[in-house]
Amino acid sequence: IIASTFHMLKVFENTEPLLTTTPAPPITSKIATYGVVNYDSFKEKPFYNLQGTRCKKYFFGVNSASLEQDKGLLKKVRSFISKESDEKMDAGFAIYSTDYEKNYVYCEHYTTLIQEEKEIIAKQSENDGKPQEVMEKIIEGKISSFFNDNVLNEQTFCNPEIYEGKVGVMIDEMSGKLGERIYIKQFSHLEVGS
Repeated sequence: IIASTFHMLKVFENTEPLLTTTPAPPITSKIATYGVVNYDSFKEKPFYNLQGTRCKKYFFGVNSASLEQDKGLLKKVRSFISKESDEKMDAGFAIYSTDYEKNYVYCEHYTTLIQEEKEIIAKQSENDGKPQEVMEKIIEGKISSFFNDNVLNEQTFCNPEIYEGKVGVMIDEMSGKLGERIYIKQFSHLEVGS
């Protein structure tokens, strides 16, 4: 079910929806999970439960008959989405017409551990009496430093003789040269020992 969900999300990514309100995840939301939602009850089953979800996207695959006959579909979808949203979490949907007999719903949830860290840094800076403009620069610098240290695509490639720059930029450049998208399937973490 995970493979078929991922496949359909990629299909939707490359298909024009009939209607969409899907939000872009916050830039700090680098962690995501996928899941399925029961079309009739809207009962959700994410493949992995995340804490501190900041953004939810729902992808409705609806057959032509349901699109024509279910006049209350949009109202049901909007009601469901409004229950999923609050001041800390944005939710949206996209509706796609499908040729399948059954209707289905997939979801993506995005979270960030950075957001909590950002709030801690802001409180520390505020307690130190820093002005708002200075606090924003301190937060931006510490978050950027965290990404550079912990997110593979943001790290400098380990062998400057082969490539100088960030791993993510190198992958994008190689993808462009090959004319095909390259993905990292596996990597090893190496540390210089003492």
